[in-house]
Amino acid sequence: MNKKYKAPFFDKEYLSKIGLYVAVTILAIGAIIYIGFHISGNMKEQISVMYARSETVSESVSGQAFIIRDEHPISESVIGNLSPVVADGAKVIVGQRVADVYSSASVQTQAKINLIEDQIAFYQKCIDDNLSVGDSSAVSKQLASDVLSLRRQTVNGDMKGAVSLKSSLALDIRRLGVLTGKVTDFTDRIASLTAELNSLRSGMGQITGTVYAPSSGYYFSYTDGYENVFSSADIDSVTYSDVIRMIDEAASKDTNAEKYSAGKIVGSFKWYVACKMSAADTANYSVGKYYDMVLKNNASTPVSMKLYSVLTNGTDAVALFECSVMPEGFDYSRSQSYEVVHNVVEGFKIPISAVRIHDGFEGVFILDEVTVKFRRISVIDNENGYVLCRLASDVPDEEKGDVPTVETGTETSAPETGTDTGENEPYYPFLQENDIVIKIGTGLHVGMTYEP
Repeated sequence: MNKKYKAPFFDKEYLSKIGLYVAVTILAIGAIIYIGFHISGNMKEQISVMYARSETVSESVSGQAFIIRDEHPISESVIGNLSPVVADGAKVIVGQRVADVYSSASVQTQAKINLIEDQIAFYQKCIDDNLSVGDSSAVSKQLASDVLSLRRQTVNGDMKGAVSLKSSLALDIRRLGVLTGKVTDFTDRIASLTAELNSLRSGMGQITGTVYAPSSGYYFSYTDGYENVFSSADIDSVTYSDVIRMIDEAASKDTNAEKYSAGKIVGSFKWYVACKMSAADTANYSVGKYYDMVLKNNASTPVSMKLYSVLTNGTDAVALFECSVMPEGFDYSRSQSYEVVHNVVEGFKIPISAVRIHDGFEGVFILDEVTVKFRRISVIDNENGYVLCRLASDVPDEEKGDVPTVETGTETSAPETGTDTGENEPYYPFLQENDIVIKIGTGLHVGMTYEP
């Protein structure tokens, strides 16, 4: 009789196999959890990015400025209200009639008359130049700029500057009307404005006097009492002390006692701006070169000025700039804040938080699709939490060094990020336009992937 084989209660071989399977499974699960944890920690890290976009940045010096001109007040006494018959800044000859004096004219009435005269002159020029419908983009842009300047001057309390823009705005609106075809009959417009002009003049009362130019030059109907203080007569020999004396004298002067109601003649079209700055700042400028300057009351009208001379006194200085152009409608208020540009550069503005040191190079991490790469940067300036970096095309050759190349089929190109150049030294390209810069992120390294 055959006996059935009965396995032992504990099969050692069987149990050892089961134990091995369990151990391997536990290790595999642990490895997956470990890897997943680190992948999650690295790849799900919240980052902040930005596009590398080139922008133009102006480097400038700002401070307080004082306007100096060759001015000759008209000493004639005016009893009544002055009504200029020529525009401020108009070139006149000796003996020319420059203004009438009315018994009852108001400043507001005269301002309106000046505005209407400008409009009549504009429409007459349209007829003379056969102006019609055309491209209005330039006028629209200028109009927008003037509106922004008007708003800024109003907010800053600069009422004089705001008023000076009124005529410019009015003419720009009319230019826009002509170029867009909304105004076509110039003759009717001139007739209507002339009738309004005659009506205003008839209400000004009787003419009680006339002002004639005592010398040739450029007529201005207003004075500020500083005409005999800030003079350009000795501009070639003026010293730092002379300019400071002018400023100190002006500060203590009772200008109301010396204002001339008939206006003044400016003898030369050349005028000067004395800019107070540190001696160190003058190193940014060169005598004889031209620079763009903006004076506060003329924010929409930058002027090109030549550095005439630099006057120093220890760590303090005055830079004298010369201008040979008298812009129409320019505000020549004696004391104004200034900003004068000495350098214009183009580059990438990158937050300091994005700048890293990698493999001994200064640069930033970028995202190339989902892969993190490194790009070198060439820093121009560093301020206010940002660095300004050169465009890749503007990086000096000595900073670029020898760019290694690698063979790719039949083509030769710069290697990929981190490629070994053959001397165990990796090569990293410089930052390019539209690279996606990682502004904020931790645990970043070349080659890691990021999928939001």
